[in-house]
Amino acid sequence: MKKTIAILLTFCLAIGFTAALAADSPAAIVAHCNQAMEQINSFAVKGTLTVGVEGLLNTAVYDAFSAKVFAEPLKVHLFFEAMGTRFEAYAQELDGKLYLHQSTGPRWDTQVLEAELSPVELAELLTLAEDLRAENAGPVNGKEAWRLDADINLRQWMNEEDIEQAAGLVLGPQAMGLFPPYEPVIIAVAAYVEVETGYLMGLEIDLSLFASRMLTLLTPNQPGMESKPLAAEIKIGLDFSDWNTVADFEIPAELKVQ
Repeated sequence: MKKTIAILLTFCLAIGFTAALAADSPAAIVAHCNQAMEQINSFAVKGTLTVGVEGLLNTAVYDAFSAKVFAEPLKVHLFFEAMGTRFEAYAQELDGKLYLHQSTGPRWDTQVLEAELSPVELAELLTLAEDLRAENAGPVNGKEAWRLDADINLRQWMNEEDIEQAAGLVLGPQAMGLFPPYEPVIIAVAAYVEVETGYLMGLEIDLSLFASRMLTLLTPNQPGMESKPLAAEIKIGLDFSDWNTVADFEIPAELKVQ
């Protein structure tokens, strides 16, 4: 859950580059986006989850995510529902700590996260990319946009425990401990940035390589033969809107930290 918030904030609240760059270079686009996002204190997010496994599970797209985010101090209301799972969470920053209230049923669980509250800088994250690419995406929701693509090794950003938890969340507890710690965990990220304003319009996170590798490791070999590698498709799509115009919300009184 904390990584979900971190990913949202990573692409929305980062500081920019200062070097003089070509107007349409990847770094200049990042700088343009970062400069715009420094002025943003609230935004809304809607997202989809795409899940499928070749030959085993037909690909389905779920309208799964919705969230409202206020940046300073951090306050989040997130809702997820897909594949029979319902998840709701509130987060609030108070006195240098992040209180996370989450529920998958009738009861709420509260955690106090001691993690650093300042978001990972977009510039820092993109230095982990194997190859940052930029192109004109044309009209997106009626507005001209750039598209930034990068392949990122999660092992340079997340620790082993977080990767283990992600594997267990996506593929079940049996997946934890199977992924060799020395192998890269590659995700493909695409970000859409509005040309005129620099606002982040959309984010696509492709976990398919990671999931395919995990599923293949989980599939036992038949005696005398080697199992065929499995091809999975797991993608998260996020659409950002309502910059600085999100209607405020109240954390339920029974959860609010005084």
